Amino acid sequence: AAEAAIDQATDLNTMNQAKQDASTLDRAMGTLKQAITDGEATHGTVAYDEADPDKKSTLDNAIKNGQAVTDATNGSNADLTTVKDLSQAIENAQTGLNGNSNLSKAKEQADQHIEQMTNLSDDQKKAAKDKINSAKTSSDVQQAESDADNLGKLNQAISAANSAKSTPNYNEADPDKKKALDDALTEAENAKTSNDPSAVKQATKDLQAAQSGLNGDSNLSKAKEQADQHIEQMTNLSDDQKKAAKDKIN
Repeated sequence: AAEAAIDQATDLNTMNQAKQDASTLDRAMGTLKQAITDGEATHGTVAYDEADPDKKSTLDNAIKNGQAVTDATNGSNADLTTVKDLSQAIENAQTGLNGNSNLSKAKEQADQHIEQMTNLSDDQKKAAKDKINSAKTSSDVQQAESDADNLGKLNQAISAANSAKSTPNYNEADPDKKKALDDALTEAENAKTSNDPSAVKQATKDLQAAQSGLNGDSNLSKAKEQADQHIEQMTNLSDDQKKAAKDKIN
């Protein structure tokens, strides 16, 4: 179009104006190409990758529209206004990316959640927050938050298991079942400081299973039942004496 305007000029003034218009359009096209390059460069950054889908789509479409004009072979015959508008659309879309803001909000919410985890020690909370604050993606933030939650569950399981050791359900349990809990507790304490999320989850599962497997209450109940039956068979005891003996047993 610019070459045609020069070729069709019938006087110098018209030709000079056509040359000036062509130069202005050329600069605008250069600006558009740079805008496209800058827009494409956001891919792989937090600003783009963590942005809302519609905002990413807005930039992608703006870039495609610009490329439809800048293609040297198949580019459309766009005028100056159109070229400037395309550049501005890309710049606006790039400015509108909210990935950094989204990631910052995700970290802030995760920090607040960590602070509310009553089963974590202060050191464990700090370690979790450090992971969150160094995260580069929202999925990393979610993973750090999940790992902290699982660690809290392990702490809770350890506390419950230690409490169980002072109950009849542990003290009267079969020796192998008591050993299973003791071993699981050792595994859990090691996992707690391992910084290995998979080890934490496995240790929690094993410890809960070992505690559920304790049969001290059942053993004691059976012993009481057998003792009651034995008392009932003592023919030399009066009914009151049998009742008093059973009360001691139960």
